[in-house]
Amino acid sequence: MNIDSIMEVLLPAIATGGVGWLFGKRRSNAETRGVEITNAERLAEVWQKNAESMEKQIADLLAVTEALRKENLSLKETVYGLQKEVAELKAQNNKLINKLNEIKKYAQNNNSNNSIPGVDSGTV
Repeated sequence: MNIDSIMEVLLPAIATGGVGWLFGKRRSNAETRGVEITNAERLAEVWQKNAESMEKQIADLLAVTEALRKENLSLKETVYGLQKEVAELKAQNNKLINKLNEIKKYAQNNNSNNSIPGVDSGTV
């Protein structure tokens, strides 16, 4: 066997292997890109669903927040009204206590041992 006959067999085999490897590499790269695109599409779908879910949650939370703000305002108005009423009742109570003390002083100044009808002679 001489070198020419070895080359006749070896060169076509190497050339065929090289061409096959090139086409195989291109095909492998194309398949890899296809898988990457499919994965990217799936990922985009997942993110889209998450975004839609979050948008709904945000809308729900905004509605609840608005309802709570209205309720809070109403409760503040009620508290303000009750505070005003308590202040008026305290003032009225103080006037009545002062009037009662005046009546008691009047009774003591007149040295009256008789009790005044409807007024307790004890302390307030």
